[in-house]
Amino acid sequence: RYIRNVITPALFRKCDKEDCDGKLKKTGVRYGQTVPIGPLRRAEAAAQSADLVIVLGSSMRTGPFCNLPTLAKCFVMCNRQDTPYDDEAEICIHDDVNNFYVATYSAHMSRTSRIKFRI
Repeated sequence: RYIRNVITPALFRKCDKEDCDGKLKKTGVRYGQTVPIGPLRRAEAAAQSADLVIVLGSSMRTGPFCNLPTLAKCFVMCNRQDTPYDDEAEICIHDDVNNFYVATYSAHMSRTSRIKFRI
């Protein structure tokens, strides 16, 4: 369970870090907007250096982001529907993401009592 201490009025949000109280800015990109080149290049570099990328619940149809997983050494995907990248994935699972998560979590927990996620 995640708990965030943010104020979320209709027009702004504030940082929940102690002694900050700064306003948070939207950093998403909507369809038709230009993607800032700096963050895109950093994402490409991160993908290229990744040993594994796991794609969960994406149609893989929004460029240029849909190309990022293919830059990794290996990528695995789980999605309900077919995507243009199914044949390029090392493993492609057509199922509900929740089913995939429960199955992989259960398999991992049977071998160890600790899971560490780095996000």
